Amino acid sequence: MKYGYVRVSLCGPSKIEQQREILAHGVLKENIFYDRVDAISTRGVELVNLLEKMNPHDVLVVTTLDRIAESPKQLAQFCRSLVRGGIFIDVLDLGTIDDSTAGKLILETLEKVVLLEEIEYKERSIAGKKRAKMRNQNYHEGRPPALITKEKRHAYMLLKQYTYQQVAKKTGFSVSTLKRIKNKIEKND
Repeated sequence: MKYGYVRVSLCGPSKIEQQREILAHGVLKENIFYDRVDAISTRGVELVNLLEKMNPHDVLVVTTLDRIAESPKQLAQFCRSLVRGGIFIDVLDLGTIDDSTAGKLILETLEKVVLLEEIEYKERSIAGKKRAKMRNQNYHEGRPPALITKEKRHAYMLLKQYTYQQVAKKTGFSVSTLKRIKNKIEKND
């Protein structure tokens, strides 16, 4: 059985244009599911309903790949799971993604795009950290060291006379925080 999926956003092909292309590809009008997405709702409810209705050897027809996913990573995972479930994806501007050699090649290409994006993200992060270190000699990654406030010093002084639990009740600091305060002050002194 052939099913169509139309996703309309504020920009991009209209519902009528997508519907016309999918109908021309042999999908019955009652088998076309429609979603309207915006900045708030990116996941299509009707897409989920459509997937629940589909069975192995069914075909999902979409006009373009960007209609079914928001990111290359999401797209690769989505396509892989459909093909594993025996559902084929007919992308009108690309071809059929199925378990054939050509379909597997398309999936592998999608996965390589995802890998490339991840590598580029890591490289940009590393480059940004290097630039930050060049601009600021005191730059270091992670959380900045916590300052020892008057309240923390007071709690430390109380630990010399009272138990951790008693000081925790008096100051509002947790026992684990009190231990960190004590270790930090003793390490610095």
